[in-house]
Amino acid sequence: MASIQSLTSSSTQQQRECLYKVLVIGDMGTGKTSLIQRYIHDSFPSLYKPTIGVDFATKLIQYEDTLIRLQFWDISGQERFANMTRVYYRDSHGAFIVYDCSSKRKDETFSGALRWKKDLDSKLLLDNGQPIPAILLANKSDLENTLTTQQLQGQVKKGRFASGFKISVKNGDGIDTALNSLLMSIVSNERHSLYLIPMIQRDQEVRNLASEEEENIDKKNQRRIRRLTDGICC
Repeated sequence: MASIQSLTSSSTQQQRECLYKVLVIGDMGTGKTSLIQRYIHDSFPSLYKPTIGVDFATKLIQYEDTLIRLQFWDISGQERFANMTRVYYRDSHGAFIVYDCSSKRKDETFSGALRWKKDLDSKLLLDNGQPIPAILLANKSDLENTLTTQQLQGQVKKGRFASGFKISVKNGDGIDTALNSLLMSIVSNERHSLYLIPMIQRDQEVRNLASEEEENIDKKNQRRIRRLTDGICC
């Protein structure tokens, strides 16, 4: 098995490059944003801040002779953004679907994970008609929970997930293993030409879509600032 490792910017010269878009979806409060922060910055936020719309983060990964730019799309779990998912899903290569496996929210958020998986499969498929690889992440394993390996395997089968892992965003357990599994699936699909858009065209479209969404978010923030400052005299 080829090794996957993080890179610094100084080690990225003269590399074959590609960009993979990874969705991070699931109900509110399941730890999606914290998952990305743990993986990219190896830190855990002390305060909960819900994602509004969509947020982005990128990490460089070395795989064999290829420099992979992993672009994570952190999709809000709020229902009012549900009608935007087709736009957000476009040109994605894989997904993490996160739920809270702690005793208090396990059933509720796993049902949410199934809804997210169904929504994803209805809007985005590989060239062979199969779903893109989506991994089920049972987060908050550091809290009191009764989830067994057998139960997790049953959840994976029920939702037709590619695989499933118990993780703890708080202490980092299981995250690297889950990411390596998703990357292996994505790379395999790429080598079998299962993504609908050619790599070069797709990479540019993913970058353009991210830029458009960032611009929209910036405009919304500017409007919010104007509302707050209207009527204030210096």
